Amino acid sequence: MINDSLLKNLCILAFILVFAGCTTTRIISIKSEPSEAKLEITADPKWPSYSSVWETPMVKHKFKFGNTPQHGPSRYNVKISKDGYESETLTMTKDNYRSNVNVTLNHEVVREITRLEEVISEKGYTLELRTVRAWVEDIERDVAAASSIVRLGENLSILGMDISRDGTTLVFSLAENVKDERGQEKQIATLRSVSVHGGGITQITNGQFRDINPAFDSTGDAILFNSNRMRRHFADIFSIPAKREGGIGVIRQTSEGMNYQASAEKGMIVFTYKPIYKQRIFGTEQVWSIGGENGYPTQLREGSMPELSPDGTTIVFIGKDKQLWKISVTGQNPVQLTNTPINKEGKKHPVWSPDGKYIVYASDDGKDSRNVANYDIWIINEDGTTSRQLTTNGSMDDYPLVTPDQKYLYFVSNRGFKDGIWRIPFPCQSK
Repeated sequence: MINDSLLKNLCILAFILVFAGCTTTRIISIKSEPSEAKLEITADPKWPSYSSVWETPMVKHKFKFGNTPQHGPSRYNVKISKDGYESETLTMTKDNYRSNVNVTLNHEVVREITRLEEVISEKGYTLELRTVRAWVEDIERDVAAASSIVRLGENLSILGMDISRDGTTLVFSLAENVKDERGQEKQIATLRSVSVHGGGITQITNGQFRDINPAFDSTGDAILFNSNRMRRHFADIFSIPAKREGGIGVIRQTSEGMNYQASAEKGMIVFTYKPIYKQRIFGTEQVWSIGGENGYPTQLREGSMPELSPDGTTIVFIGKDKQLWKISVTGQNPVQLTNTPINKEGKKHPVWSPDGKYIVYASDDGKDSRNVANYDIWIINEDGTTSRQLTTNGSMDDYPLVTPDQKYLYFVSNRGFKDGIWRIPFPCQSK
């Protein structure tokens, strides 16, 4: 017969055996090259609150694995990272681990970075941080080398660009985070200018507004842009003298909608219009015109990002299907120019060559060396034949424009992990 003392000892022993069977401890050391890399340790999804941060070398660290999900994590994910290097993540379980782990980090060549982008949604006219890919290298893989004109600092983004009619000055929108008078962070964009040869940047507009998408008017004497200067959450079209000898004027303002992305040629302005319903719900983007033979504001087609041809007869734009289209300034004879698959957000920001024979645009048709779709600069004949890729860097290339003499193509890129203005020789020289 078992006495009470023996029974008590057996119960204690059984408890110890059961408790000990709930976890398994592994002693693991982790080193890295280079050293002093950050270690971020997280557990499996059933233990979301578990996280720990260390630094290499981490010597003889105890990892406790639960034998059942109720008694601890069944695996750990260890992210090893260091500025300037690509991070690596290790997954360890109680049966799949190494007691001594040595990791060599590769120099960072590609990174997910954030940039401010213009967003027009049910929230209104805003700037929001978006994540995009960028490569540290600034070379082109298969085409002519690109030259840097402007390199911006951290957390600065370019939202639209145009070139003066004499080809000497670039005007662009610079978006950034600032603090208002209450110390609260907000996003603003102001117009800036710089010589095509580089050098110092001159500020054109001031204030805590969102001045975006600059474009020279048909005379070259004024700069059109869209802004929330009159309505905090909505966009209207304004102008400012190119030589800044005068104030800002209103070009297009409507209480029932938003107006933005203006382009001007031969006395006509085309722009994107988005109706507002009940102050919060928006209709479909539309291409409108002002001036020309029809002096009244005229709706032409559903679409956005319109650009007038140099002779003022044709508009290229982005259709509702995110493809490249063109129409007559009368809104007739629509022609679809591209029909390739949409990988991200479709075609963007088309512009004409000065001779009217080509259309240059940003497209997500291309892929980087890791087979990931990204935006590059493309060119297509004005009749929609023979499209080809002009930039091949794995970073995001956007906002192309061709110089009046048709010698160079300028564009915005985040290659090198920062936004900047670059140029390459234009492949179709004017004769």
